[in-house]
This record gives sequence, C-alpha cells and structure tokens, in this order.
Amino acid sequence: MAEENNPPKQDDIDNARTAFFNTLGNAHPLVIAPLTNPVFQEGPNWPTRPSWKWIDLEQSEGGVIWATNGLADPWSTPEMFGETPDDFNMDTGLGVEVLLGSKDLDEAVLREAIISVSYGLAGNPFLLTMLKALNNQNEEMLGAFNFKNTG
Repeated sequence: MAEENNPPKQDDIDNARTAFFNTLGNAHPLVIAPLTNPVFQEGPNWPTRPSWKWIDLEQSEGGVIWATNGLADPWSTPEMFGETPDDFNMDTGLGVEVLLGSKDLDEAVLREAIISVSYGLAGNPFLLTMLKALNNQNEEMLGAFNFKNTG
C-alpha cells in the first residue's frame, strides 16, 4: 500500500499492469478508449480515463482476453467522494482490474461484456468494499456454527 505522502507513479502502475498482462499472452500496446470521458455524458467516473486492452493468447491455445486498463489507477478526482470507508485506498482506484477471456466466444461479445462490467464497477466504486465486508461477515457467521457430518 502506498504511503499518503508518496503515491505510486502512473508509469510504475502502467508498467506493472502491462507486465502482468504479458504473463497471460501478448498484450497489445494500444488501448480501446472512448473519445470523450463518459462522466461528461452522465456516465460513471473512473479513477482515470476508461480504457481496455486485449491480450492474444498463445497460438496453440488461441483466443483472446479483454481487460480493463485503469480501474486500479489512483483517483484523479478524490474530492468527489467526500467521506470514504476506512479501507478504501484512493491510491489504488477500485483496487482491481477485470479480465474476461475465451477461446470460443466471439471477441466482440467479450469486449462488450468487459465494458459493461467495468462501467458497472466504476459506477459503484464502493461495491468491492461492500462485497469484502459482506464476505467477512458471512465467514464470521459461518464460523459461529459447528457443522458436523451426521451421516
């Protein structure tokens, strides 16, 4: 986690993300991005400008992976949130990039799906924090019961 006085540099974030994408296949250097930021058309606000990359899987495997490229970037407009949950880190955006791949599905289907999912996450920036809290609560509740095999 980055310290408050020393946030991660965008180049370091981009290089780390690209290095990870390249472990999966051949990450194209170009991105797909809207001409205008969706926030200007009442769309969701991303940590930075929305974009997506495609990763060609190895020739023997075939297929493609589409990935978000910016959901884990530092927020460029943190003041829009006001109060944030204690474990919400402004330096890591949503703290996740989303990947969707297939050997069988059409590339256009994958692209549209990843765009829809990423806009949904960007439009609900605390969703991942709430899901994490819910998961922790469920684990605590399940731990309170003693499940035994009675068979």
